[in-house]
Amino acid sequence: MNLEGWCGGQHLVLRAACHPVPCLARPACGRRCFPVWPPSRWVARKRVSSLWGFNSAENDQQILRAYQWIAGKLAQQKAPPQADALPVWVWHTHNPGHAEPDLWRLRPYAPGVLLELEVDAARVLLSDFDLWHAPLNGTFLGTEEEDMAFDQQYEQRGVEGWNTFWHDSELAKAALVSWDHCLDLDWYAPNWFGEARERKKIQGVMWEIRPEDVMRHRPYQGWKWRRGE
Repeated sequence: MNLEGWCGGQHLVLRAACHPVPCLARPACGRRCFPVWPPSRWVARKRVSSLWGFNSAENDQQILRAYQWIAGKLAQQKAPPQADALPVWVWHTHNPGHAEPDLWRLRPYAPGVLLELEVDAARVLLSDFDLWHAPLNGTFLGTEEEDMAFDQQYEQRGVEGWNTFWHDSELAKAALVSWDHCLDLDWYAPNWFGEARERKKIQGVMWEIRPEDVMRHRPYQGWKWRRGE
């Protein structure tokens, strides 16, 4: 993937917000990044050397498949700190023309902390937020013609039911290969799926957030607490 024009150099500016949902901070290009986290996690971060993503027993197989896939892609770029590591998520561009997440628009339910990070671009793997929903939902990602061809194979091989093709090794392989489109920031299928480069929401993954990555932080109140509910 060609990151020229996205990174603007060797570092990315990313944002991540701290809140109670595991691994929901989003990455960027060193790059500034913006993760969003819960205040308790931010306080804990001050007492340790780094923060990592973590697994949850509540995650179902479909979500884990997507996370393990993108973790594998990140591992090809940067070795993980441990074999079963899952990445931390950050924003690079939350909305075109406005990189920082709009917390009023997102309306976080719980209090949190918005972090602004600057990290080496080699530590971050960027992806298209909208196209990422194909891996997350366990579906094939392609043009209209490619989708139709995949569906035809689906029927010809006698596969029945929504997303049950994962038991078929050839169809599963085709789906996994198709997910590479979400890592290509120039790819989209006009009038079918995705947005042109200048209109994309760009997220990222990285293995850890180090104390030296944090440029600034901004606490915020969730809307439930703000309204006194």
